Amino acid sequence: MGVMRPFINWAKALGKDSVLVFYKCPEVLTGIEKGSSFTSDIVSTGKLDELVRILKHSGVDYVVSDDYAPRVELLLRLAQRLNLRKGVYVQLLYGMHALMRCYSHRALDFKSELTFSLIPFIPFRLLSRRYCDLLKDCDILMANSRFTASVLRHLYGLEVRGVLYPPVDEVIFRPYLSNTTAKEVALYCGSNAGDTDPQLLKQLLEFLVESNCINRINLFGNEAVYSVIGEFASHSTVNLIQNASDMELGTVYSRSILTVSPQEWETFGYVPMESMLCGTPVLAFASQPSSELVEGDETAHLVYSRKAFIEALERILGNTDLLRLMKQRCLRHRNDLVSNLSCGFSANKLLSLLT
Repeated sequence: MGVMRPFINWAKALGKDSVLVFYKCPEVLTGIEKGSSFTSDIVSTGKLDELVRILKHSGVDYVVSDDYAPRVELLLRLAQRLNLRKGVYVQLLYGMHALMRCYSHRALDFKSELTFSLIPFIPFRLLSRRYCDLLKDCDILMANSRFTASVLRHLYGLEVRGVLYPPVDEVIFRPYLSNTTAKEVALYCGSNAGDTDPQLLKQLLEFLVESNCINRINLFGNEAVYSVIGEFASHSTVNLIQNASDMELGTVYSRSILTVSPQEWETFGYVPMESMLCGTPVLAFASQPSSELVEGDETAHLVYSRKAFIEALERILGNTDLLRLMKQRCLRHRNDLVSNLSCGFSANKLLSLLT
């Protein structure tokens, strides 16, 4: 669902001015939380001709996809048949895993681990050629962060029209009433099995379960990682959160004193932003592009190494006054984040980039 979230949130904001299309993936519809404000038309079909017919009668002017190659191919076919302009929201950067030393193979299944072990031996220009050719055929490229725009320019030789941060539903991710005496920490396992190092995750869990400052560790994210944390999964203080709705995650953030996001590779990183919108400070790596929206260390503590990450966690949890102050600052700076990330602002910027 992660790659779909920007499109779902834009559709929420644009309403009847947009059509949200699911092609050959009806199961994704079950993950959409339909609220009273969600008025966009939703199309789900496995037949291309039917999709063309629906879009033709809907009167759309643009077709927008993310940069996953099969979806870009579909985008190009639709645009050609309907004579529409083509926009791509770049957030995946195909081939980057071949270059990333921090991407962890240890949490992958054998077949995936073997594939990722062999990919670095393929020349990057050859590996990314099809991806680049597809994006070159599109009218407008938009990046989900300045980092993504820079990588796209320098490694792929492609230029974007602008940067559009992924929209976050500020109505759902907001401070919820919570027990002010709770001593809970939210620990994010990542969106896929490779973006979180299991060894680092185990180190963090070992520290947290032994800490007198914490009485609950809310572990959430990719469930494939749960299998590599061993005995910690059954520890009395570890709360494994599975299949949680966005609203449930919002309450988890709100009642936690800190959100720990140990991902060393993400092309944006929703969790730090969601947590701060809920009034909870974050410990994360400064390499996450979401850090572009964080100034100083008032609401998030950003580090550059694994050693510094563990040390910062120990230091922060040992200073309740600092955590209380950071929570207050998250609430004070919430409007600044909303001004960059709200569904409405992001949808309006999307339209401005397309026209």
